[in-house]
Amino acid sequence: MYKNTRTAEVLVNGEWIHIDPINIKKGMGFRMFEEDGNPVTTNGINSFIASSDAFINKHGVVCINTYSI
Repeated sequence: MYKNTRTAEVLVNGEWIHIDPINIKKGMGFRMFEEDGNPVTTNGINSFIASSDAFINKHGVVCINTYSI
């Protein structure tokens, strides 16, 4: 069981498609959104490439290692 209040989209053939964050795999381009719909950003960047498959940390939270794009 894991906790997740964020939503995610992956980039497929130039189109953003909804995906459960736990299903993000290494190499996928993705973006995430907070529960209120605001984009998740890191230093103003809101699109990322997964550098690992999504995993559940010891606190039950979905995590994804990333590269910024």
